[in-house]
Formats: sequence, structure tokens, C-alpha cells
Amino acid sequence: MKRWQKLSLMVLLLPSLFLSLTCGIPHFINLDSAVSFSRVTSNEDLISYRVRITEKGMGKIDELGAKPTLKFFYTFSTNKITNAPPSSRHNDGYELSRIRSLFSTNMKGSMGNGVLWSPESPNSAPGFYLYTKDNNSINNFARTSKAITNRHAEESGILVGTFAQSDDNISYSFGTAPEMDLPLTTIAAYGGSGTYEFNFSLEREELPNGLLIKLESDGDDLYLRSHQKNLFPKDHESIENLIRENSDFYSDIVSDSQGGNLYLHIWVSLNGGAGQFTNVYWSPLTHIGALALF
Repeated sequence: MKRWQKLSLMVLLLPSLFLSLTCGIPHFINLDSAVSFSRVTSNEDLISYRVRITEKGMGKIDELGAKPTLKFFYTFSTNKITNAPPSSRHNDGYELSRIRSLFSTNMKGSMGNGVLWSPESPNSAPGFYLYTKDNNSINNFARTSKAITNRHAEESGILVGTFAQSDDNISYSFGTAPEMDLPLTTIAAYGGSGTYEFNFSLEREELPNGLLIKLESDGDDLYLRSHQKNLFPKDHESIENLIRENSDFYSDIVSDSQGGNLYLHIWVSLNGGAGQFTNVYWSPLTHIGALALF
């Protein structure tokens, strides 16, 4: 083969070789240093927060075609603080503050290799379970109820729920990947400071048989119910409904709340959604407040 023919063949082969080498390269998204949650108001009646994303983070989102979305999680507790367990009957090792680190280990992952979340069934969407095994080891993690093994029959753990959602308070469903609960579709420039923001708030709305949580935001407004599409309890009589949802994880909370208070603690994480990247991304789980149910 003549030299010019060899050169021509090489020129033709190089683009194909480059494509074959690059097509298999995974693209990862990690926004840990770009995303922050800033409290506007947080009390027993109203939680109002602002999501901020840096200009560099928005550049990465645009580059990879990501569509970030928020996922909300909740737990019941007779305590309004996080450095206490859900009830006085729980092991002290079940302080609510530990939920963040256990989410990081088991859902977020240490290298951006997060776990994809989906509902357990069409009518039940727990976020995850933390439970005690019959050897008395605590804070064992399970994504679904079927993954719980050797649970201690007399020791309570924590059921971290996700919300059923509706835009009309009639038909409820669970927010799944890639949109999860609240897509950040209307992120606006913030004061020329090089960051972008998205605002949301949550508050109670009372109905005759219980409570809804109303979520208002710069995007969609939603009504939220429990992980089994039920209303939240509004008094000591309606709290008994939690036993029907899950007696194993709620019975101690129900017993401990008699004559006392019940709080709904809420957490949020930003999920990367879908785009030109291969990993499942979650931002660090953030506790945004506790609403008093009664």
C-alpha cells in the first residue's frame, strides 16, 4: 500500500477509534459542593426553605442535561428535636439525627454511586427502614419491608416514609425517578451573586378526618399524604390509624404520644434526575424542620 493510501486510511479510522474509546466512558454528576438548602422560616406551623445552586453547578447541570428534582422524606416523633429518638420507648441509638448519616451510607453512596429509589408497591412507598435485629444490633438498614431480616420482635426502629402527592387532592401517586417529588423546573437567577435559587414551603391543612401537608413552590403546588396515601393524624384519636399503617414501627410512638404531642419531621435531598450521566446522584440529606401535628 502506498504511503498516501496508508495516511488516508488512518484519517478515516481515527474518528471511529475515538468514538469507540469514548462511548464507554461513564459520566458522573456530583453536586455536593454546588447545592445548599437555606432556611427562610422553620417552626411548628410552617417550613419555608430555599435551594441554592452555584453558577458552576448550573453549568454542570446544563452540560450533562440533568434535570434535578427534590425528594422529601418524613418520620413521626413525640420529640420536636433531632437529637432524641422518636419515642421514650426507643433505644437511645435511634436518635433522628442519625438518619442523615445512614442515608448517606446506604442511599447516597460515598462515590456518587447512589441507590435508585422506587415505591415498594403501588400503594406503599416507604423511604427506608432502620431496625433492630434479634441479636440486638441496631440501625440495620432495609430499603423495603421484604428486605428486613431477623427483626427483634420487641424493639422499635424507625420507618422513614416518603409522601404520596396530588395536585388536586383527589388522585394520589408517588413521585418516582426521574422526576421524584418536585422538579426544579423554574430555577431563577439570584441577585446576580452567581447562584440560582428555588423556593418551597410546607404547612398543615386540616380536614375533618385528619391533616394534609400542602407544598407550595416556585414550580408546582402539591398536596401530600403519608407513604400509604393516608391523612396524617390530627389528634390522639386519629393517631390510632398509624397502627394500621405499620404496628411494628409505630406502636411505641402511638403509645408515647398519649397525652403528649406528635411531630412530623421532614427531610429533603436533591436527586440528579435523568441526563447524560451514569450514576444515581443524591445530595446530602437535610433536615428542614418538624411540623406539629397535635
